[in-house]
Amino acid sequence: MNTPSASLYQQVLGPAFDALPASLRALHGLSQSAVFRGEAEVIAAQHVIGRLIARLTGFPTRSYRCPVEVRIDVDAEGETWHRDFGGHRFNSRMRCLEGQLHEQLGPHRIRFALDTNSHGLSMRPIAWRTFGIPLPRWLCPQLSARETESEGRFQFDVATAFPFIGTVIHYRGWLQRSAVAVAD
Repeated sequence: MNTPSASLYQQVLGPAFDALPASLRALHGLSQSAVFRGEAEVIAAQHVIGRLIARLTGFPTRSYRCPVEVRIDVDAEGETWHRDFGGHRFNSRMRCLEGQLHEQLGPHRIRFALDTNSHGLSMRPIAWRTFGIPLPRWLCPQLSARETESEGRFQFDVATAFPFIGTVIHYRGWLQRSAVAVAD
């Protein structure tokens, strides 16, 4: 398997990558596939359309606390994230294109701006396409994604809401690298 010398996030962030907390550098500095495990709190959509969008994307459709596992497969073109929230599984593909992070999640392609400081990383969507069609800003989902470190552990807080519908998914929790080897 051919992998680039710099990780996906190192390619996007450049020198700013080195200022991230250690647990974020460990998760985003992968040169080979790895598994991370932890716990999450999931806050599901209340609106029926929000629940339908969540179901179509593979997101959990009810609120609860659960174990979480994230397997990140690394290859020369980027990373595939396999997320499992208590049996609810969804995947996304991330790539660095023209120096920016692009994530493909089902029919959605999101281009992000990444903001960093010594406390962590935040991701701001700057363009959103669904089924290849650019969405106008007023119709784009509001997405908030923050990663920090607490007690040496990777912490995440991700929320997605649509105009007129409200929350589709909000999940937050922590991850630590698992000793489980990833089979190629």
